[in-house]
Amino acid sequence: MLARLSKTLCRLGHESLRAGSPTTHSCVKVEIVAPVVMSFAVVLLATAILVTIDAYLAAPHLVLGYLLPTIIIMIYYSSTFALLTSFTSALAAAYFLFPPKFSFYVADLKHVAELGFFLMLASFASKAVARPAKRGLPPPT
Repeated sequence: MLARLSKTLCRLGHESLRAGSPTTHSCVKVEIVAPVVMSFAVVLLATAILVTIDAYLAAPHLVLGYLLPTIIIMIYYSSTFALLTSFTSALAAAYFLFPPKFSFYVADLKHVAELGFFLMLASFASKAVARPAKRGLPPPT
C-alpha cells in the first residue's frame, strides 16, 4: 500500500514539473523515506509481538522471528532496505530480548553467536528473494 502511495506521489510530482511549477524532486525523497519508515515500523511491530511472547513464554531463539519483517521488506522494496531491516532487528533483539534487557550489551556468547547467525541468515534470505524478483519471477515458496 505504501509503495503504491509513493508511486502516486511520484507521478503527481512529475506532472507538476511538466506543468511548469517549481517543484523539487519529491519522488526521490518519497522513494527513499517510505521504505525506511516502513522498515522501522515493521521492526517495531515485530518487537512488540516478540516482547509479549517473551513475557509470557520462556521461548528461546525469538530473534528468528525478525526474519519475517526482513523478508516482507525485501518483497516490497529491495535487498538494501531488507539489510537495513535486519540490522535494525538485530539491535532491537539485543536491546529487548537478550539479557541484560534494555541494554545493548549481550552477556552470553551464545546470544552473540545467535545474533551473528541471524544477520548472516537474514542477508542470505534477502539476496535469495531478490534474485527471482529481479528476473520478474515470483519468490520461491
